[in-house]
Amino acid sequence: MNTIFTFMILINTILFPAHENAKNSFAFIHDQVILTVKDELSIPVYIQHEVDQINKAMIDFATVKASGFVSSHNDITTNVITNHHVCTEIFNSDKPSIMQSVESLLREKINQTNPILFLYYDLSYRYVATDYDGNDYVIKQVIKSEPKTDLCLLETERVWGVPAKINEKECSPSEVIYNMSASGGIYHPKAVPFRQGFYNGKVFNEIMTARQYNERSLFTLSARTGASGSAVFNRNGKVCGNISHSISDLDVCYGSTVNDLKSFLR
Repeated sequence: MNTIFTFMILINTILFPAHENAKNSFAFIHDQVILTVKDELSIPVYIQHEVDQINKAMIDFATVKASGFVSSHNDITTNVITNHHVCTEIFNSDKPSIMQSVESLLREKINQTNPILFLYYDLSYRYVATDYDGNDYVIKQVIKSEPKTDLCLLETERVWGVPAKINEKECSPSEVIYNMSASGGIYHPKAVPFRQGFYNGKVFNEIMTARQYNERSLFTLSARTGASGSAVFNRNGKVCGNISHSISDLDVCYGSTVNDLKSFLR
C-alpha cells in the first residue's frame, strides 16, 4: 500500500508540479488564541482530544489572515516569504480587542465546563504559520522587511515544508499561472483554495506600503483579502511573483516580480 501511495505522489508531482509545489510550500499566516501544554505531563487522552477540538475551532476567530510560502530552511527553523504590510500588521500592533474578548469568553467557558483543562494547559495568544495539512509553527521574528517591494521574510520554528523555487526569469505575458492562498480568509486543512489565471507582464503601479510607483507584476487572478503574500506559480511549478494586493471587481492582482524576489533574497 505504501509503495502505491508513494507512486501516486510521484505521478502527481510530475503531472501537476504547480499544485504540488503550492501545497508543499504553502503557509497560512494568522493570529490565534490557543491552549498550549504547560509542562511535560502525562495528559489523559480524552483531555487531549477535547483540547484538539477547541484549538481547531479557534482558527475561525483569527483577526489577521494572510498567506505566504516557504523560501528556505535555516538550521532548525524555516523561512517564509509574505508581504511587508502583513508583517507590519503583525508586529506593530497590540493584541486586537476582539481577540481579548475571545480569550476572555473561552476562558470563562472552559472554567464552566471543564476547568481541569487548566491543570495541563495555558491559554495563550500568538502568531503562527499553518501549513497545508494544518500544522502550526510559531512565527519567531522578522528577518527582513521591505516597503518598496512589499516583501517580508519571516522566521518560524522548526523545519517544515518544501522551499518553492523562484523562476529563472520573468514569466511570459499570457502564460498560465496558479495560486494557492487563503483568499477571502478561507483556510481549511488539506482544502485550500487553488486558482488558475494569467500572467500579464510587468506594469508600473503604486506600491501601497511605500506610496510610490514601481515595476509590479500584473496577474489576471480572482483573489481577495487573505491572498496577500501567496506565491504565484507557472505551469512548471516555479514562482513568478507573489500577490501584494487585488482589485476584486476586476479579478486583477498586483505583486512582486521575479527580480524583486531574487534581489530581496540576496
